[in-house]
Amino acid sequence: MSTIKQIVNYFHKHKKFIILKKRIPQHSAMILFVGTPLVDIIVNVGHDFLEKYKLSPDSATRCTPELEGIFKHVQVLEIFVHDYFKDILLYNPILQPGGSVTNTARVFQWVSKRTYPITFFGAVGDDQFGNIIKDTFKVEEIHSHLVEMKGHKTGTCAVLLTEDYRSLVCNMGASKLLSVECLDEALWKHVNKASYLYMSAFLLGPVNMGTIKELVNYFHKHKKFIFLNLAAPFLCDKYPNEVLFLFEHADMVFGNESEYRALSNISKVQKSDLKDLLPDLNKRFSNKPLRTLVMTRGNKSVLVLNNGLLEQFETDQLEEEKIVDTNGAGDAFVGGYLTQYMR
Repeated sequence: MSTIKQIVNYFHKHKKFIILKKRIPQHSAMILFVGTPLVDIIVNVGHDFLEKYKLSPDSATRCTPELEGIFKHVQVLEIFVHDYFKDILLYNPILQPGGSVTNTARVFQWVSKRTYPITFFGAVGDDQFGNIIKDTFKVEEIHSHLVEMKGHKTGTCAVLLTEDYRSLVCNMGASKLLSVECLDEALWKHVNKASYLYMSAFLLGPVNMGTIKELVNYFHKHKKFIFLNLAAPFLCDKYPNEVLFLFEHADMVFGNESEYRALSNISKVQKSDLKDLLPDLNKRFSNKPLRTLVMTRGNKSVLVLNNGLLEQFETDQLEEEKIVDTNGAGDAFVGGYLTQYMR
C-alpha cells in the first residue's frame, strides 16, 4: 500500500491526472439495451432487384414510399397488414427477430452463456410479429421491457441477400413510437439497477430524442458506463447534432471505417490517416479524453483506441465459400466484444 501511496502522492503533487477504474461486481453488472426491435424478413434476390429500387449493395436505409414496393415484391405487405404468413411462404423467407441492438443483445446473451443480467427496452406492435420477438426473448432468457403499442404493427426489415452482399430496408413500425411517456416506474427500476447503457444511433429519428436524452443524462449524471454503436454513415449526415450528443457522452464507441469517417466530417476532424483520426476525435470531445473507440474494417484489422493507446488487431481470413451472409455481422462482433469486456 505504501508503494501505491507514493505513486499517487507524486501524481497529485505534480498535478497529473489520476484515473481510478471501479470494478463492478459481476452479479450487479447489468446492461440496459435500448433499441428498435424489428422482425427481419430475409430473402435471396439478384442484383437486378437492387438496381430496380436503386439500392446499393451492402447498404442500409429506411423505407420510403418509393421503396414500399420491396415489401410487396417479397410478398410481405399482406402479412404486415393482416398478420398472417401465407403469401410470404412463396419466397421461402426466414423470419427472425432483428434490429441492431436486438442482434447485439442476443449474441451477448449467447456468448456470455447468460452470465450477466440484461434488460431490453423497446416498443412492438400488438401483432404476431411482436409475439415472435417476445417468444424469442423468453426462450433466450433475455429480460425485456417491451411496450406494446395498441393498433400499431411491429417494425420489419427486408434483408435482401445477393450472393456476396446484403442490403437492408427498414420499416420501423411501432418501434419508432418509444417516447418519454414509456419511461414508466417499472422501467426506472431496471434503469436504477443497470451499470451500463447500450444504444445505437439507429434510435435517432424514429425515437423521440427526449427519451434518449433522459436515459443518457441519467447514466452520465450517475457516472455509469455508456456504450454507443454509430450504426450507419447516413445517420451522421441526417442527424449530426444528435450523433455528436451521443458520442460526447459515450465511454465506448463502436463503428466501421465509413461510420467513423462520417463522424469525423461532422466533427470537423479531417484526417486521412486512421491512426490520427481516432485520437483526434477524442481530443475534439475532450470531456472524456480516454473514451474507447473500436473500429472494424471488414476483413482488415480492427483498430482499438484505449486509454489513449492505439492498437491494431489482425483478423483471421474466412474463405469465401464459408460465408453464409453478412447480415448482423457488425452487431455480432459488438456482442462478442462486450462479453470479453465484461469479463
